[in-house]
Amino acid sequence: MDLNPMDVTAEQQTTPEVTPTIDNLRVRGSSHYTCPHGMACKRGGVQNGQLRVFKRNSDFRTHLERHERVYKCDLPGCPNRKGFSRPDQLERHKRLVKHETDPAWTAVEF
Repeated sequence: MDLNPMDVTAEQQTTPEVTPTIDNLRVRGSSHYTCPHGMACKRGGVQNGQLRVFKRNSDFRTHLERHERVYKCDLPGCPNRKGFSRPDQLERHKRLVKHETDPAWTAVEF
């Protein structure tokens, strides 16, 4: 199926696919990585007008997860649709945010 260039949104044109990079990245090791979003990165991939170089695989993986927000809330009625970039953020969300199924949300009958 051929796409008409006019059918592609601006977001699709400027946002590269990040998932294969995360999936293929070794857990341990080092190299020299830069954000695939380049100078358009708004999540820590640019410092002082220069592309930030990630020397450790784990640092680069953490950076890529900021773009992906891979940690999603699985509680029914969750108001957060975007997800979280770190597992501790998800756990804090589950502790502090009221969800529709929480007893605090149920009506009390007198």
